Amino acid sequence: MRGLFGFIVLGLAFFINLLIPTHAYAQSEKIRIFINGQEIHPDVQPVKLNDRVMVPARFIAEPLNAKVEWDEAKNAVVVSEGDLERALNYSPAPNEGAGSGIRININGQEILPDVQPVMLNDRVMVPARFIAEPLGATVKWNEEEQAVLISRRDIESKKSTSQTAKPFKPTDIFVFDQPDWNNLEVALKTHASVVGSAHQAIQGRQESFLQESEYLSKITSIAHKAGLKYVAHLTSDTSDPSFTNQTEVAALNIDGKIIYNSMPTETPRIWKSIHYPAWKSHVIKQAKKAVDSGVDILAIDTWTLGYDILFNRGPDGKLLNGDFSEKSLEGFRNYLKNKLPQERIKSFGIYDLDTFDYGKFIRDNYLEQFKFGDRWKVPLLIEFGDFQLSSSKKFWQDIINEVRTYARGQGKEILFTVNVPSSDNRYNNGLITGLPIQDSVDAFMSEYMFGYPPERKTLPVYKLFRSLGKPTSLQPNAVQSDLASRPDMAELSKIYIAEAYSSGGFTYVPYANLLNSSEGWKLYSADLSELYSYFDFIDKNKAFYNDLVSTAKTALLYSYPSVRRDLLSSASFFGMADLILDAHFQYDVLFAGDNQLIEDQLALDDLSRFDTVIMPKVRNMTDRQLDLVLAFVEQGGTVVAFGETGSRDEADRPQNRPQLNGLLVEGSHKYGLGQFVHIKDDLGAKYLESREAVIRQKVAGILNDLGQQGPKINASNNVAVIEYLSSEGSQVMHLINYDYDLNAQKFNPQSNLGFDVPLNRKLLGREVGVYYSSPDWEDVKELSYTIRNNIASFQVPELDAYGVIFIGEKGKPEDIGKER
Repeated sequence: MRGLFGFIVLGLAFFINLLIPTHAYAQSEKIRIFINGQEIHPDVQPVKLNDRVMVPARFIAEPLNAKVEWDEAKNAVVVSEGDLERALNYSPAPNEGAGSGIRININGQEILPDVQPVMLNDRVMVPARFIAEPLGATVKWNEEEQAVLISRRDIESKKSTSQTAKPFKPTDIFVFDQPDWNNLEVALKTHASVVGSAHQAIQGRQESFLQESEYLSKITSIAHKAGLKYVAHLTSDTSDPSFTNQTEVAALNIDGKIIYNSMPTETPRIWKSIHYPAWKSHVIKQAKKAVDSGVDILAIDTWTLGYDILFNRGPDGKLLNGDFSEKSLEGFRNYLKNKLPQERIKSFGIYDLDTFDYGKFIRDNYLEQFKFGDRWKVPLLIEFGDFQLSSSKKFWQDIINEVRTYARGQGKEILFTVNVPSSDNRYNNGLITGLPIQDSVDAFMSEYMFGYPPERKTLPVYKLFRSLGKPTSLQPNAVQSDLASRPDMAELSKIYIAEAYSSGGFTYVPYANLLNSSEGWKLYSADLSELYSYFDFIDKNKAFYNDLVSTAKTALLYSYPSVRRDLLSSASFFGMADLILDAHFQYDVLFAGDNQLIEDQLALDDLSRFDTVIMPKVRNMTDRQLDLVLAFVEQGGTVVAFGETGSRDEADRPQNRPQLNGLLVEGSHKYGLGQFVHIKDDLGAKYLESREAVIRQKVAGILNDLGQQGPKINASNNVAVIEYLSSEGSQVMHLINYDYDLNAQKFNPQSNLGFDVPLNRKLLGREVGVYYSSPDWEDVKELSYTIRNNIASFQVPELDAYGVIFIGEKGKPEDIGKER
């Protein structure tokens, strides 16, 4: 409760058994909590007490938009959806059945649960159902997954009568188009819920990164009347006619020259430095104008940060040698004072840090290496990059915080998204620069270089962002992708739609896209009519997407310290993700921060949700992360580590770690109750490059030997299967066909796909039906099946691009997929 329950309970740890007999807590695997499909992670783990799941009150009430307070005088948890001050003035009900312990008051009414609330680790633990249901939510228990599933579909309508941005849902659809909305009818036919312009800079109305307030008000009004939310893009590099001091805040390259954005515009645009307060103030001013104009969502474009223009190339392929502006160098001097010991600074020949000019230092000593060689080897350049990343994080956090406060003062709730641009999974700089501000944004709307099947998949990106609790919409890269110019753009988009919704993400409808063709820069549009059946399918079958729990017992570790310090680690992660999927195994993603730019919140309980954790070239680890991994194995888990493992820390310093002695030898090793498997080869990176079947078969053999369970599929590796459980215990399996002929511009249909699926225990003893549905045809097909040893065997007759298998209580085929 953010300090509200932070009062001291004297001798709590010693006397807790005086409050509750220790044997009353049921021993079980970790209990998980999901609210509207999103897993939450309380700081005190839920426990079972007398067959009730006890949870920290705040972690249930606040996601349901209620306020929580502790009334010490009345020994009560006070929960309110309205005026908290009035709620605190409630009169307790007569003490009938509640005992003399902790009380619960919700919206002025005392709640009398059948299990008394208790204190545990300075948190008030209450029965989940008795907090959630009075707040209008439904609560279900998933025995198989040991999960509490809480849902409240009308959560937006209970928030406020003022204009409020609606939280993202798994079935939202995004359409970005030219802002005049001549095609609003198209957006509505796709069941879009979010609209906006992806290409403000080339529309010819102005050069501003946001439209003029009057025009923006007009188009947001049109969107709102149609029941749509409007998103505007906010970037920090674009010239704005209303900002007069263009050159005074310019980013400078190593030669002291102004850096221009190399996008093809009529007037060259100066790349602004994030280190100038005047520019930050201007961006805040423009964002507030957007709030005043009625915008619901502000999308931050991070393809403008100091780190990007130091280590990346512009759209023209040239290295971007910046930012060496005056304010950037001044900030770097202060950064070095706080981060490096004096002796190390002097070791580079720097004796007067107050006058140190890092740009001159490079020009005098390392200019050729910086411009044309391995610039990572230039002294202090890693520290310079770290400084740019930390500065850009603060730049955007300051903007977001001020604009949120401004909007809330007007009774509005603005959602923020961030662009995490990527042009290549192998060297994903966009993840490095965009992820640090993840805690400040509500979602990712990532500009992404879509490759073509089956070599490239977007599923790992969606799973990664989902592990961070952030809904995601991937957008085809507006500059570098040739997807928009292909005549089969809509047909290929079926795969991208399937990938998005099968993994908890959203679709960016590829209506319009910018492309540099032989004829110059053009805005291409797709004929969406052949995709209407896909949007109808998602809109009408929400049960295939909402309130689902993954069945994966294998986790793939995404190590931010490794990817940040070793770009090849990104290739290892994405290659291993594709390999696991191609081998028909289920996986989720665990995220490990670096405790420098991103807080490391990885916990042993996170690992313990899984039987197996795969580490694809996790070279850089904090000491704490290594301890967690080994504790997970010691308690009975399995780790499979590929390539270099744990040889460096989060700051890229070499480490001698005796804990790993004997474990980093090829093969399987007992460690405590579990096992640690080490494979010297970086098979993830190799698979991303070669797609060799022998690599896939080797990893599949390891996972089979470890006893990984799940559906067995008689299908080629070009068919992906993603399995979930619904709150009722039904099984939902999304099928994606990556067998696409780029020359013929069509899918190669897959026929008679055989499945052997272990049935969820909730379905045992019930009359079960197996159904197959697809946006590629109208009717739901009921499939014949056999059951032996609790395994259902059946065949899917045909898969074109995308389909969904539903295994659950027998019913009418036309009702399958509909929310109840």
